[in-house]
Amino acid sequence: IVPKGQRRFEGFDQAIISLYSRGLTTREIEVLDQLGRGLSTKQIAQSLHLSEMTIATHRKRIGSKLGIKGSELVYWATLRRQRLAYPL
Repeated sequence: IVPKGQRRFEGFDQAIISLYSRGLTTREIEVLDQLGRGLSTKQIAQSLHLSEMTIATHRKRIGSKLGIKGSELVYWATLRRQRLAYPL
């Protein structure tokens, strides 16, 4: 829900907006950010209070939307996070 008078992306930087434009959901962006921090699927599941299977599904969907497979996704998320110096 967006507060009245605020734009949906107010306070977001262009990198986050570009992820939305690629079709990633807010949850997928959260998962991608945590992958970039070096967290495992199990650790991400615990921090987001979700099952490991749900996180695995998010990872597959993120990879599909970005055209990245498997461990390349973790590598991409880590590089992106370091380059931006801002959480995805």
